[in-house]
Amino acid sequence: MASLEEIFATLPDDYVVNSQAFTRVTHRNVYSSIDPSKSSLSQSGKVVIITGASKGIGYKGFVAAFAKAGADGLVLVARNKAALQEVETETKILYPGIQVVSVAADVSNEKSVTLVFDAVKKTFGNADVLVNNAGTTSSGSIKDVDMNTFWKDFEINVKGTLLMTQGFLRLIDSSKPAHIITVSSAMGLAVLPSHASYSLSKLVQQQLSRFIATENPNVTAISIHPGTVHTDLVNESKWLIPQAKDTPELVGGFALWLTTEEAKFLNQRYVSANWDVDELVRRKEEIDNTASFEAFCYSGITREVIRRSEVVKEKQKPVRRDPERRRQQNIQAQRKYREKLRERLDRLEALAASVAESTATERTPAAGTSPSETATMLSLSRSLPRSNTSDISNSSSSVATLSGCQHLIPWPNDPPSTLGAWDSTTHFDPSLLIRDKLNSCIDPHCTTTIDCGCSKPHLQIQTQGPDPFSSGKVRILSLGPNTTTPDPYANNLRIETVCITAALYNLGMYVGVTEEMLCADQSLSPFFRSSASAANDMAKANTISTVQKIFKTLKPDLRPSSEQITTRHHPYIDILPFPTLRKNLITHQDKIDEDEFFNDVLTGLVCWGGAGIGKRDRGNSTGYASTGTPWDVRSWEAKEWFLKKYWALLGGGDGELVRQSEWWRSIRGEDTVDMGLCS
Repeated sequence: MASLEEIFATLPDDYVVNSQAFTRVTHRNVYSSIDPSKSSLSQSGKVVIITGASKGIGYKGFVAAFAKAGADGLVLVARNKAALQEVETETKILYPGIQVVSVAADVSNEKSVTLVFDAVKKTFGNADVLVNNAGTTSSGSIKDVDMNTFWKDFEINVKGTLLMTQGFLRLIDSSKPAHIITVSSAMGLAVLPSHASYSLSKLVQQQLSRFIATENPNVTAISIHPGTVHTDLVNESKWLIPQAKDTPELVGGFALWLTTEEAKFLNQRYVSANWDVDELVRRKEEIDNTASFEAFCYSGITREVIRRSEVVKEKQKPVRRDPERRRQQNIQAQRKYREKLRERLDRLEALAASVAESTATERTPAAGTSPSETATMLSLSRSLPRSNTSDISNSSSSVATLSGCQHLIPWPNDPPSTLGAWDSTTHFDPSLLIRDKLNSCIDPHCTTTIDCGCSKPHLQIQTQGPDPFSSGKVRILSLGPNTTTPDPYANNLRIETVCITAALYNLGMYVGVTEEMLCADQSLSPFFRSSASAANDMAKANTISTVQKIFKTLKPDLRPSSEQITTRHHPYIDILPFPTLRKNLITHQDKIDEDEFFNDVLTGLVCWGGAGIGKRDRGNSTGYASTGTPWDVRSWEAKEWFLKKYWALLGGGDGELVRQSEWWRSIRGEDTVDMGLCS
């Protein structure tokens, strides 16, 4: 029998999602209906217990989602104490209003589970939601597998789920509603060779949810397939990696929705996080009346694996795609094609209208000057195609490549080798030509104005023949400056300085640095990890990578560098959106007076922002306001004395703040700052 790696290598990367899709619409990332910021998904007043919370979908999915939704308390359970404390710290920093308790415990051990609920009772007194996420997997055929390894899956996946559920049921008030969400898997309803222990344990979890809900009327118990997320479990099953395109945020948001009254009809059911929740609600009656609901949805996976295991070494036939999906793709492609045709036709019609309506007169040469002396002669190496508005296959982007005209253009004193080369990508777009005048048939030629994008055209050419697309000689009649009166609304940006204190305060709040942290001399950066400074190179690199992934949602100029993670420093450095400056400040802390530097920042930096009401804020603003982006280095400028004083710390001429300050000066037409003494 072929291996799963061989079988799944022949499948498209969306096969797992499509093969088990009950809803016609499926998702692989969080969407509006399950967005944790949505008010209908609020977890205010609730205490949530999450197992397997130290990594993977436990941390990035469930912990993040319930925290964003405003849960009053989170109880995090996992075996790895160090990793769990790391998650607790990060969560408290990102969501300071939430009370977070972490308990290192083995969910398959009764004494450990007892300690978990003792901590819950002591801290919160009660709980509202239990997420059974802890799990493990192993592989091996039934014939060859080690029985201890086989049974370990049942110890954690089944016994661990049962012990946590029992402790939760004994803790809660039987008169109040509660929710138990158990992370099962699509493999619980599939037969995949060498994965019997995992598949059977997940099937037991699904049946366990039915017993929980039946015996406890106040509890909504649902088992879910979390999608295919790239976690450690997936890494152990390498054949699933190509399918692992779902995000942890998807299952986190889906779990939030399952705790709402709207999802109560799914009690005792097994559902997938990939399924569209709005469609599930619309098909509520169908779900209620379908006895074999889950088996019907997932039976295709087993059949496909068995079929492909028999033919994988033979010539593969193309996989038949979902007909409905293919139909939707065809509809979108046709719509896009019609839009392109419509755009091309509009351009051709505009060209025809401009030719018909233009009445501008041709400029005549000065007296005593022959046309050959007053006009520049250009030869067309290729003729421009004639445009016919009745034939939309004639693209309005037809081009003519120019040659032989280099000697007519005032070039700088460059070597002949560079002057003689013509860029073959340069072309005229016929849609930019506007016919001005057609002479009599005795001396037929055409005067045409080039639409160069300016509000008032100022470039005219003359071609031989009755058509601007004719081949032959081309004369440049006029190439004057654009003297159009500036439009104060269309041609200007309104900017003004933003209060430096307000900008820095907003930056602090954005990265999680409070006013108290800034003012306390002994404060430590929220990015600093003491474990990284003492670890070996491998552990240090892993810590840096983990922290940077956690704060990847920050704006690029504020994301922590390796120095911020591994070196102890004050958090005032973290709010500066200048990566090079932050690095050098941390590296040379012992040589810098922090108070003096911070005072210099307040007086030596300028933050620019838009004046008036920003377009995106008009619905919320009621008067004059300044808008800016202090998190972007491009909004900042340093005064000349600040640049000179901190030239080395800023990174010299290559530093972000130095280069941006020069840009602001050039925009105002000011001279470049002389840094000769600083370099």
